[in-house]
Amino acid sequence: MPTKKKNHSHQRDREAELAPSPTHLEDAHGRSSSGEEFVTPQMRLIVASWVVEVAEEFGLQQETLHLSVALLDRFLSSTRGVPRGVLQLAAVAAVLVASKEQEVSHPSVGRLTAISANCFRSEDLLRMERILLDALEFRVAGPTAFTFLHLYVQALAMMGAVQQ
Repeated sequence: MPTKKKNHSHQRDREAELAPSPTHLEDAHGRSSSGEEFVTPQMRLIVASWVVEVAEEFGLQQETLHLSVALLDRFLSSTRGVPRGVLQLAAVAAVLVASKEQEVSHPSVGRLTAISANCFRSEDLLRMERILLDALEFRVAGPTAFTFLHLYVQALAMMGAVQQ
């Protein structure tokens, strides 16, 4: 049991270290230098829902889905004032990075570009992948809500075994 407690404590510390600012979308008001509106909480909600559909389409694991959204949120938090025209590209880059981290076989750049209705080129996606990784200082692996759900389920199972 002490090992489980240490793991949970370590994961909580990592979560606090990597957590995006809870107000990152409210802090970025206005428009970019090109006049494009910055990402709003509503836009983030829409793209997160779309990422769920992308994950389902490619049969990605739940861990990959949760990591994708966490990476997107951390990116949006670290990069004040992301223009809305970049949001889908950033979301797909987050899916690409998360799937490389979690999946045995990840979706190709071409397939990810195609599922985005070819709104950007493969080169754009690869460039955004690098921008995202740079913004996150290549710190990809981190706990997500799914990580803690898994830990809590394990703890409940252990408690049930002890009580029986």
